[in-house]
Amino acid sequence: MEEIIKCVAYSDFPTTWRSILPDVVNKLKNSDKFTDIYGSLLVLKNLVLNFKTAEGLEREPLELIVSNTFPLLEVYAKNLLSNNSQQSAAAMHVILKTFFAANYVNK
Repeated sequence: MEEIIKCVAYSDFPTTWRSILPDVVNKLKNSDKFTDIYGSLLVLKNLVLNFKTAEGLEREPLELIVSNTFPLLEVYAKNLLSNNSQQSAAAMHVILKTFFAANYVNK
């Protein structure tokens, strides 16, 4: 499922599938279910990965993603640190991969 969303988001975000980012933010803010949050984190990671090697104006959607989601991810990551479980570790792994991909600079 993750690969399907990655491919569709690659071709449709931000032009056609505009609602994906607000949907992800909504799930991250309002859901208490781990499956919803983890799924949203995976979608977000793949959105960021789609712009990992973009340069110049092509990175504008990445700026939108970062400004709308990274403050939420920071709070969520801090909360995960106090929870010693496999689910927390998996979620933290996805968050860190997302941060890394967003900061990637193609040289």
